[in-house]
Amino acid sequence: MISRADDELPDGGRTAEARCPDRRLSELGILLPTDMPARAVYVPYRIHDHTLYISGQGPAENAGGPAVGRLGADVSLAEGRLAARAAAISLIAQARIACQGDFGRIACWLKLTGFVNATPGFNEHPLVVDGATELLFEIFGEPGLPARSAVGVSSLPFGIPVELEAIIALKG
Repeated sequence: MISRADDELPDGGRTAEARCPDRRLSELGILLPTDMPARAVYVPYRIHDHTLYISGQGPAENAGGPAVGRLGADVSLAEGRLAARAAAISLIAQARIACQGDFGRIACWLKLTGFVNATPGFNEHPLVVDGATELLFEIFGEPGLPARSAVGVSSLPFGIPVELEAIIALKG
């Protein structure tokens, strides 16, 4: 298990309260996609009780990072981190859609699972998925730091380098 001490968090662990996600998105110049239909036979998200489950999301178009490729072959670690960040933008967009535009409904990001399209010898999956986790923290503060898994796989849909799925607790 990889964990960080508070003084190792992206802002030095100084954030004690949740940030205003809409303001942070604006400050970072991030425009969320508004139309994100499923690309196969599934629903992009499902809400049950006070839990939001977001299906696997690839990098948002025009959000940076490579659109296709494998870590350890034609995608560098830095590019993989950008792809993970771009996939996190897709997750955030789906969360906004699910919450009908109201990020105030989000209590915290419970779980993030990252799948990294990688060669057999690549072993820096957690560093790739950090690109997503760091963005969630930048946008949501401490409630954006989920429990997390980073898994290497031999391929992903449409050749994307990173796919993310999330479980989010909603306020009652």
